[in-house]
Amino acid sequence: MDQQTLYQQYLLQYRLAIAQGMSKVLESWEDNPAPRSDAKVDTLYRELAGLPPRPPEALPYVNLFPGITASTTVAAVSKVVFRMSLRPAGHLLEGQVTLLDGQGKPVLSAIATSGAVGYQTSGEFWSPGAGPLPPLKGLQVSTQAYWCPELKGVNGYWFDILPWTLQGPGGVTRAAFGLHFDSNVPGSSGCIVLRDAATFEEKFVPYLKEANCQGIPALPLEVIYT
Repeated sequence: MDQQTLYQQYLLQYRLAIAQGMSKVLESWEDNPAPRSDAKVDTLYRELAGLPPRPPEALPYVNLFPGITASTTVAAVSKVVFRMSLRPAGHLLEGQVTLLDGQGKPVLSAIATSGAVGYQTSGEFWSPGAGPLPPLKGLQVSTQAYWCPELKGVNGYWFDILPWTLQGPGGVTRAAFGLHFDSNVPGSSGCIVLRDAATFEEKFVPYLKEANCQGIPALPLEVIYT
């Protein structure tokens, strides 16, 4: 097995481990709610998931779809935009994720959300495991897909949101965000999740695969909250 393949397997195992760790952390909070502190979350991630050393932030481009070449039937995309209105609510809030082409025109829009019910406000951006994705500048969506059919809450393709670790005020951090289908309890731990499986698998994924085949390792991500 060549080094590139080994490296990709290592990265996948890392992401699966931390994602599984998050699922266990959320389950433990549901059983025994506790104050959400970053130190506690990081400790639980590592204890429950047995995490290996953190991989480098800058990942090399690798075409994970060998045998698939650039298509003339799928338009090239250049940016991902996620929009959602935030407010205190006792139900899940939904927004929209849109893919833009090179001219800034939308080629696909789908219903999506970020965060858990009751935590979808601007005051919860840095609440680990529950708050919506912080709207920082410089975010990207990786086009390198990871196939996680057995991972609770994902059950399909996972695309990293980069950088892997986000820095907030006062040194607080959040990490391990992705873009995937919302396959479990409605909402997310902060990931951007598409609400419809067919839209995600049959429309959204092919666009990111196409970008990957064109040698584009990641797409700019703009997060807009109102």
